[in-house]
Amino acid sequence: MKTKNYNILLLTCLFFMISIGILSIYSASELIGSSYDNLHIKQLASVLIGIILSIVVMTIGNEKLLKYSFYLYVLCNILLILTLFIGEEINGSTCWLTIFGITFQPSEFMKIALILFLSSVIEKYHFKNKITAKEELKLIMLTFIITLIPSLLVFIEPDTGSVIMYALIYLMLLFISPLRNRWFIIMLTFLTILISTFIITYIFYPDVILDIFGSSIFYRIDRIINWQISEGMQLENSLIAIGTGGFTGLGLRNTPIYIPEAYSDFIFSIYANNNGFIGVITLLTIIIVFNLIILNKITNTSKTVEKYILSGIIITLIFSQIQNISMTIGLLPIMGIPLPYISYGGSSIITYIIFIGLIINTNRKKSHHLSK
Repeated sequence: MKTKNYNILLLTCLFFMISIGILSIYSASELIGSSYDNLHIKQLASVLIGIILSIVVMTIGNEKLLKYSFYLYVLCNILLILTLFIGEEINGSTCWLTIFGITFQPSEFMKIALILFLSSVIEKYHFKNKITAKEELKLIMLTFIITLIPSLLVFIEPDTGSVIMYALIYLMLLFISPLRNRWFIIMLTFLTILISTFIITYIFYPDVILDIFGSSIFYRIDRIINWQISEGMQLENSLIAIGTGGFTGLGLRNTPIYIPEAYSDFIFSIYANNNGFIGVITLLTIIIVFNLIILNKITNTSKTVEKYILSGIIITLIFSQIQNISMTIGLLPIMGIPLPYISYGGSSIITYIIFIGLIINTNRKKSHHLSK
């Protein structure tokens, strides 16, 4: 299949996912009162903004975006710092920033900046003539610091989901880089020691953890540790909603039970209730086809740097999809990670649509490496 045909299929999957999302958000508004009746309109407006920005990205091209990725990365970090000082607090997290009357979530846009900047840095290293152990260590430390800065800023907000996402992007790009395997063994050993030290300190010296991370760390750890033990109302009602959907679903705005964050984190529960088993299989098929197209582009692109970009995008999408759907059925802890292209969220949907521009940009010209 030609690249043009893959892009058409990609956009077709995108259209269906966005349509499913808007309809599910409209359906969820029945559960959360009349003040939320226009959420699907806001989501549609965000989609249009995302499409415009994606067209801008395609017009600029990946090479120019990579060239200026450092400045984009710095800008996003500045926005994250501003969020900590003048951001808007919602549900105990200061993740949103309002500028000129526009409220957005800088941590979402950092995903784009981080993928582009890390791709640029690793690609330049990739084509060095002489790769020594010292150069490899330098790359690991440099990319670690690049990832650590926004991770710390987002962790303070707190937004654990974004921290995990940044870490996955970092590890994924290093994994497909030409680093020798011994470095991953060393990193795994170091990570094991670090986690073990944290667990021992958490169990025997909780005051130390309190002094370093603050009291919110205990709540976040308890959510991860006790997610199967505690039968919270969110998960219980989510399972009831999914179960009552049956084979064909109950239809729009007919969900019989209240679910907190039904329009965002638990949008899959609403969709499953409205469309039943047939609808769930249809959605999963669309998601799988969508992911396979991106994976196909990774294997077929002639540009090394674009393999990094696409790999950063696909790990972000797959992790979000698995985490979001799994938490609604009790397989994974509940975290504030939206279902890409479907959950409500202006910054989130804009970010993921911009990803589409980056994906379509791949292989648009003859092979040309950034470092050359």
